[in-house]
Amino acid sequence: MYENRRKTAIARFGETVVFKHLTENGYKCAPLGDYFPCFDIETSKDAKKYLVSVKTRNHTTDKNDEKTDCYNLFYKKKKGDDLDAEVKKAEDIAQQRNAVQMWAAVRVDVERQLYDVYWGFVAELKNKKQIPMSPNDRRRHKKLAENVFDPRIDPAWSNVRRRSVVREVRSSAPQI
Repeated sequence: MYENRRKTAIARFGETVVFKHLTENGYKCAPLGDYFPCFDIETSKDAKKYLVSVKTRNHTTDKNDEKTDCYNLFYKKKKGDDLDAEVKKAEDIAQQRNAVQMWAAVRVDVERQLYDVYWGFVAELKNKKQIPMSPNDRRRHKKLAENVFDPRIDPAWSNVRRRSVVREVRSSAPQI
């Protein structure tokens, strides 16, 4: 699976499961679409409106080690840009829509077809550009879902590099 399609598929899956779990918890939800900046879901409960940014990642690195680094939230990647531009943009959007900013992090175990959903308020993050996801951080985060099996999780979503497959292909190629 091409890298861009893999990332898009896993991101859409994350948005779908967050939407589902929020709805099950009494929130009224509306997807914001691919071209809405900074946020993926608009939701409300008890007369309060929220904007949710969903970040979905594999639970391992490309070397098959457990991923413990932060997930980028409102982060501008271009050199020379204002490092806080995305944070400011998200704040402005939330203010214009009279909504509270929230984040949801979906951690997917592709091999076992399991996922966890962590969530919280952006205002509670020390650094608004990142969601801390170390084992200690995950213990402190609120959980929307934990160890949920989902057969829709596709093995092709794995980000683990398959070095042994590459070696086998090379060794089976005819020698000239």
